[in-house]
Amino acid sequence: MSDHKWSTRLFPKPTGNPGRDRNARTLQFSCFLLAFAVGLAAVLDFGDKGPQELLLVAATVGLAAAAVINRAGRSDWAARTACLAVLLATTLLVFEAQDGFRSHAMLMFPALLLISLLLLDRASYVITAGLVLATVAMLGIAERKGVTQAVPGHRSPTTYESILFVDLNLLVIATIGGRVVRDTEKNVFDLQAGINNLSAANRELVRTKEHLQESENRLKSAQRLTHVGSWHWDFGADHVACSEECKRIFGQPDDYAPSLEGLLQIVTPRDRERVAGEIQRGIAEKNGCSIEFQIARPDGELRTVTFTSQVFVDATGTPQHIFGACQDVTDIRRAQEEIFARQKLETVGTLANGIAHDFNNLLGAVLAQAELALSELAGGARPEEELKAICSVASGGSEIVRQLMIYSGREPAAAELANLGQTVEEMTDLLKVSISKRVTLQADLNKDLPAIRATSAQLQQIVMNLVMNASEAIGDRDGVIRLTMRRLATGPDRPGWIPEELAEGCYVQLGVADTGMGMTPEVQARVFDPFYSTKPMGHGLGLAVVSGLVRSLGGAIRLVSEPDQGTTFQILLPCAEESENASQRVKPRTESSDGGRTATALVVEDEDPLRQAAAKMLRRSGFSVVEAADGTDAMTVIQGDDPIDVMLLDVTLPGIPSREVLAEARRLRPALQIIVTSAYGEDFVSATLNAEIGRFLRKPYSLRNLLEMVRQALP
Repeated sequence: MSDHKWSTRLFPKPTGNPGRDRNARTLQFSCFLLAFAVGLAAVLDFGDKGPQELLLVAATVGLAAAAVINRAGRSDWAARTACLAVLLATTLLVFEAQDGFRSHAMLMFPALLLISLLLLDRASYVITAGLVLATVAMLGIAERKGVTQAVPGHRSPTTYESILFVDLNLLVIATIGGRVVRDTEKNVFDLQAGINNLSAANRELVRTKEHLQESENRLKSAQRLTHVGSWHWDFGADHVACSEECKRIFGQPDDYAPSLEGLLQIVTPRDRERVAGEIQRGIAEKNGCSIEFQIARPDGELRTVTFTSQVFVDATGTPQHIFGACQDVTDIRRAQEEIFARQKLETVGTLANGIAHDFNNLLGAVLAQAELALSELAGGARPEEELKAICSVASGGSEIVRQLMIYSGREPAAAELANLGQTVEEMTDLLKVSISKRVTLQADLNKDLPAIRATSAQLQQIVMNLVMNASEAIGDRDGVIRLTMRRLATGPDRPGWIPEELAEGCYVQLGVADTGMGMTPEVQARVFDPFYSTKPMGHGLGLAVVSGLVRSLGGAIRLVSEPDQGTTFQILLPCAEESENASQRVKPRTESSDGGRTATALVVEDEDPLRQAAAKMLRRSGFSVVEAADGTDAMTVIQGDDPIDVMLLDVTLPGIPSREVLAEARRLRPALQIIVTSAYGEDFVSATLNAEIGRFLRKPYSLRNLLEMVRQALP
């Protein structure tokens, strides 16, 4: 421990450079060793008394000063100081020596050369060597000229002191040389180790570079395969750097490096403002953005891309740059559109098959009853039952059409108020006889629920379809169907399954749960398709009608099901306001009277059988009838001078559109009573005609209802 302390005090502090530290320690050792040798020579007091002793002391002091300077960390100046002190002292010793050029002091010059090696500077060594050679030459010349104190022919005697001085100098030179050789070996070893380390590091760098290159190639391949590129926007430079795949997506050259404004130019004009706004919003909120839009490549091709970005901020929270990803989803969107179109075709095919099935049954019944009626007539009997059956079948066909309209969402809800609890209570017996005998129906009735903006028939159809579906799901097994209902208020903390577009407020929730076989996710995805069924012989609109009714009433529907775990349907229907009353359109019931003139009816209908039947019924009832098969004929009659009291107007007409016929009739004949008829709903017809409808008769209608409405229309 004490040796270490002495070593720390006597030798220079390490600088972290092994070679230079090693050289500084050797220089310090050399200064100490030379100072010891010179000091020892001065103590032994060899030779003549006088200036020599003072010169030896001065050299010793100079070497000590060099050691102090070296200890302070200035090894270069320490070596120069030591060389200068020894050079001056040696020169003066030789100059004062009686034996002159052959003086023992000449042995100090090789030591100077060794010390100069420690400067680690070739220029310093050359200068020192030049000074030594010049000094030796000058001393020799001075002795030849007789300038020095040398005595010609004088030879110093060989004494023990001279032998010690010579051996001591040689020992010092050899020791210093040994230190220099040792340091050189260590430096060479360290250099070799450094070279080996550098070589290893270089090999590691090469491997790292190869790995990075391989990783970059994999990244490029992954981006190319997934059509995902990366981009980086530096705010300060307003420079957007794009990856190779990003440039390929944009259809741009390799040197493409736009500003943000330049990048936005490839966005289609329809999406450009929206994209710029989303980017600025992401910067303002410091959370980036995610947006899908279309770009136009230089060749004119349109591509659909998605942008996803992240904003990076500095220590103060100021946004500095954005890094993002760009994906070409054109092919994905096209594939999705193709799948959607294929699914639509499948749905239409299923719908067509179901309609064909049901209408074939109806047409079969009509044909059978018509043939039976004809046979009855041939036998002289009245085929009243057969004709009633045909009317009943036709009514069934109109119900299928109405269900289709409900499914499409074009069947408007009637302006009535209904109570769900009372409606279910009234139909409980019907539900029980409609389901399987092995199924138990449990109804948790609540007649204190708020009223719903719906007709009782609509609620009955919803409940009946859901219960029948539950019964079919249970099949031939024992099971339970449970009906529940409750009041539910929706607000900002609404359940996740309730759509955002559903207004906040009061709702009545109907739940229909069964213990049946449940549904797979694939079946759940198609369960509301019309005529879709998991049973080989299944058909009908069923749940599609439920979905259409719920949507038309402004509600929402939820399906929860797992295979072998049963199924639960949850229906939300909006409550009516407390002050709302059911509105019923009151039709006047007055007989036609014109003061003696027979009322004239204009029947505008392009379907010949229907027009002819309606005209025949009106004529039998005492009306004068004018028929028009298209809009052009109707316009001719309206613009004529013949009186018209009431007009039956079909919406879809060949020739002049019914919208123009209606407008012209109201302009020329303000007192004319108009009844509009169509297979579409009243709201749809009103929008088509772009006018309010006073009286509306929905197809298919009975002639009795037609006659009643015509009579109500007449004053």
